[in-house]
Formats: sequence, C-alpha cells, structure tokens
Amino acid sequence: MPTRTAPAASSLVDLAARVGLRANLVMIDLGQPGAENVAVTQFTIDEPFAAIDRDIDGTEKPYLTPYELKCLTLRRGNLTEEERKEIESHVSHSYDFLVQIPWTRELRGVPEIAHGHHEKLNGTGYPRHLKEEEIILQAKIMCVCDIFDALTATDRPYKKAAPLEKAIQILKFEVKDQHLDPDLVDIFIKKKVYRAVEQFREAEYAEPAS
Repeated sequence: MPTRTAPAASSLVDLAARVGLRANLVMIDLGQPGAENVAVTQFTIDEPFAAIDRDIDGTEKPYLTPYELKCLTLRRGNLTEEERKEIESHVSHSYDFLVQIPWTRELRGVPEIAHGHHEKLNGTGYPRHLKEEEIILQAKIMCVCDIFDALTATDRPYKKAAPLEKAIQILKFEVKDQHLDPDLVDIFIKKKVYRAVEQFREAEYAEPAS
C-alpha cells in the first residue's frame, strides 16, 4: 500500500480539522504538520466551506459540497431532515390512495388506521403529531404490530432480524418513552400474540407440497 507523503498527510489533517470545526467539535492536535495552521474557531453549517481543492484540469472546487457537509454533520442517524420527511410521507401517500377506495361498511376505517399507524402517544409521531386521545384504538394496535414486524422480519435486505427477546425489549422501551400503548403491549406480550406472526411466516415461506 502506498505511503502518504508528508504534504498529503498534512492536507488530510487540515481537511479533517476543518470538517470537525464545522461540526462544532473541539479540534484535537494530532501532532501532524499543518494542524497548527487551522484556527480553532466555531463555525456554523450555513457558512461557505473555505477549503478549496483543484480538479485535474485545474478548476477550483470545494473539498465538500453543501450536501456532503450537511450529511457529515448529522448528529443522529444517517438521513437528512429532507430525506426523513420523504420517507415519512409514505403514510400520507397511503392515506390519499386509500380514501379513494369505496370500502364496505366493515372496512371503511382502514384509511384512518393506516394514517395513524406511525403516531406516538406523546405527540412526536408523524404525519399529524397526534396525541394519545386523538389516535384511534385500531391505529394504536397497528403501531405495536408494525414495530414488531419491522424488527423481526427476515426479508429485509438492509438489516438482520432481531431475536424475539430483543424485539420484546424494544417494545417495552417504546412504552417507557410514551410511544406505544402500555396495555396493548402488555396484551401482545402476555398473550403471546406474536406467535401468530411466526405461524404466518412459517406458512408464507413453506416449501410447496410436491
């Protein structure tokens, strides 16, 4: 593997220090040449990024684009606010689609159930930030089932399925954080309702009889 030259290493430290400063982090002197040239100043993400690089044709360009800088300064998770809102919009899109369907009397509540299944008792859910008394019972039930299913699903390419004990522990944490209805979670666990999910999956993925 090629060894970095001193100028290259110095440039890397300079860039890392600048990014750290832009994220309001305290700079740590790594003892690399060039680090002492970076002023320890508090920056905000709205300021232009001063470090300039040159493309192969000599064109000046910033080390980081505004979008890259925004992603690097996320304090939690890996989605920007705009990306998270786009993902959360699936609830509203689903509702807008479902209300167009001429449901039977028994199923006419389906759109509202779908619309409320990401709400939380303390009002921090989405898309309408409903409080406990504003969320219909069926949507509260859907909240519990949706979280358990997402945690334990075996068909998600982006994550491994959580074991049953871990999934139940997370449901309890959600109750503690005032996200899920404690009575419904208690029924879900004590009555072992989750076994219905396991049975459904076993039937769904069973090999067809020859």
